[in-house]
Amino acid sequence: MKPLNTVKIKDGESYRIINESDFKYDQHVLCEGEKPLVKPITVGVQIGITPEFQAVLDEAKAECEKVVAQNGALTDQLKQAIEDLQTERVAHLVFMNDAEAMQARIDELKQAAAIGDIATDLTPEDSQADTDGKPTENDYANWTVPQIKDFLASKEIGFKPSASKTELLALIPKV
Repeated sequence: MKPLNTVKIKDGESYRIINESDFKYDQHVLCEGEKPLVKPITVGVQIGITPEFQAVLDEAKAECEKVVAQNGALTDQLKQAIEDLQTERVAHLVFMNDAEAMQARIDELKQAAAIGDIATDLTPEDSQADTDGKPTENDYANWTVPQIKDFLASKEIGFKPSASKTELLALIPKV
């Protein structure tokens, strides 16, 4: 019969004896002077990246950095375009509510047409303002959908973006 090998391990302030085969390095602490017959093995492993794989990673990283830079530039362009659009929209709304400015532009276009700079068939009826500068109810029907939407927005009247011309006209307050 083969002898059973044991080891003495710490157990609080005392010790206890266990089979050497039951000793676990990550769970038990040997008492001083005890050495198990089985010794741990340390293996050093080095993992590396092949030059080909590193080249692929570097290329992907460079492409990502390029996309991030382009995204930043596009974001800046979009912000500028939104600011420009808001500025132009305000100018357009101011113009649409200024009968004198509209009439001056109509006169300017007629004068340009008279000397041949542009071709137009503007008539006095094309002016969408009557003598007091306010559009009349009949004029609204001749407006385009974008003009009606701009008018409603300037009056802070809500509407669905997909609303038809008839639905938009129904939202205009009767004077």
